[in-house]
Amino acid sequence: LFFIKGRMEFMYEMAFVVVFSLAFSLLEAFFVLPAHMGSSWVLRRNIRQNTGKRIRDALDKGVDFMRARIYGKTLHFVIKWKYVAIFTPIFFIMITAGLFQGGLIKGTFFPAIPFDQFTVDLAFKPGSGEAQTLDYLQRIDDAIWEVNAELQEELGDSNDFVNYTFLSTGSAFSGQERGSHAGNIFVLLRDLENSGTSSYDVVRRVQKRVGDLPEAEKLTIQGRATFGTPISISLLGKNEAELNMAKADLIQSLKQIEVLNNIADVNPTGMREVQLKLKPLAYFLGFTQASLTNQVRQGFFGGQAQRLQHGKDELRVWVRYPKTDRINIGQLETMKIKTPVGDYPLSE
Repeated sequence: LFFIKGRMEFMYEMAFVVVFSLAFSLLEAFFVLPAHMGSSWVLRRNIRQNTGKRIRDALDKGVDFMRARIYGKTLHFVIKWKYVAIFTPIFFIMITAGLFQGGLIKGTFFPAIPFDQFTVDLAFKPGSGEAQTLDYLQRIDDAIWEVNAELQEELGDSNDFVNYTFLSTGSAFSGQERGSHAGNIFVLLRDLENSGTSSYDVVRRVQKRVGDLPEAEKLTIQGRATFGTPISISLLGKNEAELNMAKADLIQSLKQIEVLNNIADVNPTGMREVQLKLKPLAYFLGFTQASLTNQVRQGFFGGQAQRLQHGKDELRVWVRYPKTDRINIGQLETMKIKTPVGDYPLSE
């Protein structure tokens, strides 16, 4: 446990507890226990008498048999052949370590566990729009159900292997990507035990049917990684442009390795934004950053104009530009800002 590497630092602290516990147990066995066993209260020679209770007497006979016939004879053999008893487990430990180091025995701390659900995460360039995201999610959803039909035909099973799928936009990759350019599909599978296939096979088939989507910035189709991703690489640097170039080169190289899939960059690009900086005329007209952006917000997001009481309900009236006037950045630049001396375009 002391020498485990990677993101397993908690094992290091655990090792101290294990070593201390075993060391204390060893001291207790060699020094404390013999003193207790040597007490006259413990080594009184009592001949066990039948109590007349059949269950109790049967248990006592079982304990006596285990102690005298099994444990006693085993202990006598171990004491007689003490060097064999000491070196036999050491020999097996050495053999096992050699098999591990030689690669004949494979091992993993956290084995992959079959799952009953998986997720498709998809992200385009920020600002791509919800229509494109929904279109591609629908294509992938169709591919999932095509795989379901394919498995039914191959295995001769009339029951669906996919219970249901749920599409959503606005978030993907566990919230790392947010906005209309991102979305995901949650897929719930039926119990696949003894079905002739596995959740891993279903995911592989979906990946193969969907294929590469060059238009997408990120795409992963995978089950829940209970103990994290098998491979994780971090790049550190002070030059963001160089980091982005190195990242793109690394991802391209990793895609050449056939055994790897679901290669994705977990560093979110971030949502696009427009930053407003006031010109001298704005200050001359008495505007501040907050008062100017407030008009922009009311025009595009909306401003509450009135509240109406309708029975037990309260209705809020919001006013903003119609959808046709808030589609692109050009309309933002030409919007009119109200001032005490007239209306001016935002660009001025």
